[in-house]
Amino acid sequence: GRDDMEKEGKSILDKIGGKDYVISLDLKGEMLSSEKMSQKIDELALKGISNLTFVIGGSNGLSEVVLQRSNHRLCFSKMTFTHQMIRMILLEQIYRAFKISRGEPYHKWANISMLRDTNYKAHYGRKERINIWEII
Repeated sequence: GRDDMEKEGKSILDKIGGKDYVISLDLKGEMLSSEKMSQKIDELALKGISNLTFVIGGSNGLSEVVLQRSNHRLCFSKMTFTHQMIRMILLEQIYRAFKISRGEPYHKWANISMLRDTNYKAHYGRKERINIWEII
């Protein structure tokens, strides 16, 4: 219930760096096209923001403390997906965003190293660090 969400929220906040730009996946978040997401990441980079943290909520959503810490709320769909599906959709969209930004075709999969603790690091010749924290 609500206590579990608050506990999960505190656990997520413990993993987020103080300078991280936090993007929470939230049903009430903004829906962006792939091109707009690419623009958003580029705009953040121009502002000197290079550490992005994406947070995927559980079946009950995210706690209020996580949503308050979020710099941006993003929604992929009003539909419900499994964590595995959302993780793949998110990774694919991050990949597309970087390919679009570089003016490259984006029909092939990126080389993204998936670490066991779901802390993903994507390297595209830029210095961004992208973390994905999820509640399982």
